Amino acid sequence: MSLLIGAIVYGPIIEELIFRYTILSGLLERYSAKCSILISSVLFALMHYNVIETIYDNLYSIINAFVLSVFLGAIFTQSRNIVYVILIHSLINLLVLT
Repeated sequence: MSLLIGAIVYGPIIEELIFRYTILSGLLERYSAKCSILISSVLFALMHYNVIETIYDNLYSIINAFVLSVFLGAIFTQSRNIVYVILIHSLINLLVLT
């Protein structure tokens, strides 16, 4: 149960503060929105690499994380509201894990 709470509550808060609020915001100061979203999404996807998973499972996880990150990055870039992306990330984790 605590693992589920961590994945639904704490994980999205920490990840969004790091990848959208800090990294993406910093990249947006120097690069275009498209370039910034792509760079931060690649970093987000690579962070979801798991040494225990098979190559196929890792590829699946990385692609899913990348697509989710592009989506969340676009929302954050348009809204500049970190709460929106945290809530969406939490909802996606809830749907995937339950």
